[in-house]
Amino acid sequence: AMNNLASVFSEVGDYQAALQLKKDTLQLREAVLPPDHPDIATAMSNLATSYNDLDRHQEALVLELDTLSFRQRILPPGHPDIVATKGNLVSTYMELKQFENALSLAQDTLSQSKKHLPPGHPHIATAMGDLASVYWAVDRCSEAVTLMEDTLALKRQVSPPNHLLHATGLVQSVRSILMYPIPQQRTRQIKRF
Repeated sequence: AMNNLASVFSEVGDYQAALQLKKDTLQLREAVLPPDHPDIATAMSNLATSYNDLDRHQEALVLELDTLSFRQRILPPGHPDIVATKGNLVSTYMELKQFENALSLAQDTLSQSKKHLPPGHPHIATAMGDLASVYWAVDRCSEAVTLMEDTLALKRQVSPPNHLLHATGLVQSVRSILMYPIPQQRTRQIKRF
């Protein structure tokens, strides 16, 4: 219930209240759950999200690295929660302008996702989109556009027509494009969408 209320606070922009509730949630889960319980990792991840919402990216990074280590210890390789945690880390590295770390992790995440998840799994498409975002940010535009198109094609392939995943893929692609300045040479590539 506390985490649900924290989500409401985040949705209405009261990030400080959300942060406190997410801290309380993590503290409570650590007190009452076994030390390797997956819900502790979920609470850690949620708290990291609040730090990012408050532009406290360095704190989010530390917590996301801890979350990844925790999940890698208790979950099998390629588990969707590990993939999601790596995606969060990629985003935080991008916020911190640590593009080399973001690129390396995004490439590894996509590789591991393809290795451990069934073909067409939504987390593969998410990992593709994350890597496309990094490619765009580091000015590897043609690779970014191709991967964005492949991501959207995969999402269309594995979900029914008019499914939310299609819109999510487009939103993610547009977000990636708008997050970073658009040099003149990118204009031609953007028109492909």
